[in-house]
Amino acid sequence: MGHGHHHHEHDHEQPHEGDGAAARDLSIPDGELSPGQLSRRRMFRRAGLLGAGLTAAGVLGTPGVAAADGEQQIAGRGREPKDGYLWPAGDHHIHTQYSSDCIYRVIDQVRHGNAYGLGWMVITDHGGATHAKIGVDKVNPDIVAARETVRDTLVFQGLEWNIPAAEHGTVFVAPGSNEVAAPGS
Repeated sequence: MGHGHHHHEHDHEQPHEGDGAAARDLSIPDGELSPGQLSRRRMFRRAGLLGAGLTAAGVLGTPGVAAADGEQQIAGRGREPKDGYLWPAGDHHIHTQYSSDCIYRVIDQVRHGNAYGLGWMVITDHGGATHAKIGVDKVNPDIVAARETVRDTLVFQGLEWNIPAAEHGTVFVAPGSNEVAAPGS
């Protein structure tokens, strides 16, 4: 799947990989990426998944990039920037087989989210003291494996935080080597 010009010799991403494959390939200079691929590369960098680490700007709002013809776009998704930013669609509350109210594996949820256009998602199986070990020992390895399999969807480790009065919130952290470490450990 090309991006409109033919001045370089490298192969483009495989079908179904979207902008993620070229964005992750650091042998391709930024100047040779399409606007969407460059935007994706910047998101990966801000999330600490590629090159430079996190920035104060965050991982989800990525500044729009001008295309060669002066129009701004996000390649492959048909979205236009809003207020100078590209806002990838995402879901901050997804359960998996590790919660009593879901049967799907982490990889199934990530593949489905990716197929329906999600650029990011948070796996938020039920929280609590007794579930913390499951999140670290079982859910996180599945999240790490899903990131490797579906590289163009950013997957966060999270949990459902139960709040008094039968409400709940979502807690999630940036991907990285310490994403499941307890504070002070």
